Amino acid sequence: MGQITAPGMNSVRYTNYPSAPAVRDPIFFYCNSQGTTSAYLNAVSPGGAGPFTFSWFRWSDATRGFTIPVSSEAGVMNSTVTGLGEGGYRVNISSSLGYSTSLTAWIFYDSPPGASARLANNTCDYVALDGDTSSVIRRFYYRDPLNWNIQGLKNELTFTWSSDPESVIPYPSIELNPITFTPPLDDVTYKLTVNSLGCASEAAFFYESIHVK
Repeated sequence: MGQITAPGMNSVRYTNYPSAPAVRDPIFFYCNSQGTTSAYLNAVSPGGAGPFTFSWFRWSDATRGFTIPVSSEAGVMNSTVTGLGEGGYRVNISSSLGYSTSLTAWIFYDSPPGASARLANNTCDYVALDGDTSSVIRRFYYRDPLNWNIQGLKNELTFTWSSDPESVIPYPSIELNPITFTPPLDDVTYKLTVNSLGCASEAAFFYESIHVK
């Protein structure tokens, strides 16, 4: 089955073009926490008989189309382009037998989300945790290739509380500020893990049990 993929990506979503609702091009997200991440795409023809010619282009706002040449390979069964920046990419695939098609994908670099975790309050009867999350990049923007309109995709944040050793944390992926009425009998380290579309961050703190040991 032919497709366009992004090895090493962290997550994928799909376009929602108002002019072509049935078209679902992949949007690949990479984490660029150190500023050195390099994305790449691989394409395999969805049909026809090879070998093929793969001609890659990047989206240009100036021309409102995929007109910036990236790479071209002839006489191959698949093609890979590397060192890609953010934006849209299209690969035109053709063969000497008259077959032709194209595949499109978008690439975005995400930054690690903000995460903080602390003890809000505690007694012999309960432990209250306090967490905070934030996304550095709130939205990603791509173009509708047919009418050139900008489409926005909101960054997604999810979180999970955990502890080591394991203890009771009610609704750890729903309640950002959970309260447990089953305080740990032993000392634990509470950890909050926050995930965005491309990256993950962690925050933790040590909790010393006030129960008699």
